Amino acid sequence: MNNSHHPDSYHLAENMLRRLDAWVRTNGWAGYDPYDIRGLPWMIWIGKRRKHAPFELLERIVNRGAAVFPGAGRFLFRVKPRVNAKAMGLFARAYTILHRLDTGVDYADRAAECFQWLRRNMSPGYSGAAWGYPFDWASRKLIPQGTPSSVVTCTAGDAFRTAWLLSGDPDALNVCKSVGRFLTKDLNRARNDKGHTCFSYTPVDDFQVHNANLMVAEFLVWLGKTIDDPALLELGASAGYFALDEQNDDGSLDYWSRAQRTVKGQMDHYHTGFEMRALCGLWRHTGDEAFLNGLKRYDAFYRKHYLEPEGDGLIPRFKPGSTQPVDIHSCAEALILNTTLAPHFPQAAEPVAGFLRWIAANMQTTEGWFIYRLWDKGHLPRREVIPYLRWGQAWMMLALALCLKHFAEVRS
Repeated sequence: MNNSHHPDSYHLAENMLRRLDAWVRTNGWAGYDPYDIRGLPWMIWIGKRRKHAPFELLERIVNRGAAVFPGAGRFLFRVKPRVNAKAMGLFARAYTILHRLDTGVDYADRAAECFQWLRRNMSPGYSGAAWGYPFDWASRKLIPQGTPSSVVTCTAGDAFRTAWLLSGDPDALNVCKSVGRFLTKDLNRARNDKGHTCFSYTPVDDFQVHNANLMVAEFLVWLGKTIDDPALLELGASAGYFALDEQNDDGSLDYWSRAQRTVKGQMDHYHTGFEMRALCGLWRHTGDEAFLNGLKRYDAFYRKHYLEPEGDGLIPRFKPGSTQPVDIHSCAEALILNTTLAPHFPQAAEPVAGFLRWIAANMQTTEGWFIYRLWDKGHLPRREVIPYLRWGQAWMMLALALCLKHFAEVRS
């Protein structure tokens, strides 16, 4: 069944978005995040000692308690809501798209407020415009609060790119050029045996993470094409080829590069979506069929492993073959990825309305915001009910804006 032409899909997405927007207007831009407790100094101290059983157990207890009692945990540990640059980039892009649609609501002021915040809150001391997270982030090494990230920076950069594409605002393009300077001058680079480039996650690490590298690659080839800079085009394409070199036989990509991964098969819905959208952009901006072929292989994997029918809806699987847990970030990415691919691949349009119906019925609260996660373990279903702003609300705002754009284009 082709769900993309469901007659009520546009109105459902519009209703979901207006309820979410009303909640965000009341709540403000600050919110909690899944990683804010994990970024507390004492949690990082415990995490560094997790190889020892007592510390590993303590870390698990805190994380489990914060999951079951998310609001109480943050009250207990005195975690305050914060404004997140990634969320502001997502909101800015969403409101810019909505401003150009005939929705009957003027979103220009909302977009302008987000862009103003982004301009005022760039990470200082770098070669160009860049943004990071408002908390310490402990991965394979500690990434200090405010350290600009390739993913956060590209997300904010996408908002300015959208403003440039929809309005021709030269200042927005100037910010995009500044983002390009950060990406090319401040991130570290690795090369594989074919000479292809992999950009680091931040300036303080040497991580080889496919979704981050591909986001940088796609942004650079777009910028290079837009401002007629062959060097940027070549550099971005090289980073894209790095990912193609690493595709698994089934078309998928692991989270880490082969040189740095410790477990094969580490992947999830939203990182898969990031990578596929980047490959689509690389193909469109370069015209290189290698990226198209890589995307087609990845798309075949995605459609086989990430869609779970339920009633007249579709559940976005969190990982290949598993719906547990249903994560709001996966829900948002299911909508963003498929509406992004739909103009180029007819099969991508088919699941959009099915995803939308399931998300509306299971993930949105009566107040308008979206819950974090939904588990169903036999007779013990559990809902992690907290309105994470960056992880859920901002991503869903963009997802719903793109759904409205998609359905409007289908109707026209």
